[in-house]
Amino acid sequence: MTSTTATAIDSLLESERGLTFASFDESVAWDLGTQLRARAARDGLAVSIEIRQANGALLFQCALPGASADTNAWAERKSAVALRFGESSAIVGERYASMREYPIMATWIDTTVYAPVGGSLLIRVLGTSIAVATASVSGLPGNGDHEFLVDGFRDFLTGNSGSTAGSRQ
Repeated sequence: MTSTTATAIDSLLESERGLTFASFDESVAWDLGTQLRARAARDGLAVSIEIRQANGALLFQCALPGASADTNAWAERKSAVALRFGESSAIVGERYASMREYPIMATWIDTTVYAPVGGSLLIRVLGTSIAVATASVSGLPGNGDHEFLVDGFRDFLTGNSGSTAGSRQ
């Protein structure tokens, strides 16, 4: 791993620090999903948003105007990455990109199932060591999907941006 990759991973870890829920169930998933959707609609973003339990059950899904079936598929594949590797898809993407220098190491990720790029965050609950769900977004360029989720989680957990759920931390 290069020092640039290590720095990028450290930056991503720092951005995700503290994004832990006090509790999480279907009601919280709905509140989080609708707040993320409202934020995307307000900003005119053509994205797909989904929230999945760790067992794969879909708790929330929407596509805003301009999003396509491809963005839905990308969100699902990003979620698969986060759940399989136990960290955000952005962090896995950084690790995966550094492996491309050694093609034999990078060939074991089936990219028809997994999308090792930013856009899926694990949902963790205080007092547990495992992820209970993922939230995924697809449709924004570059690190936009990851940044959208980090900002959306922070707003939700602090009760900002009109969340009907109030503080979740």
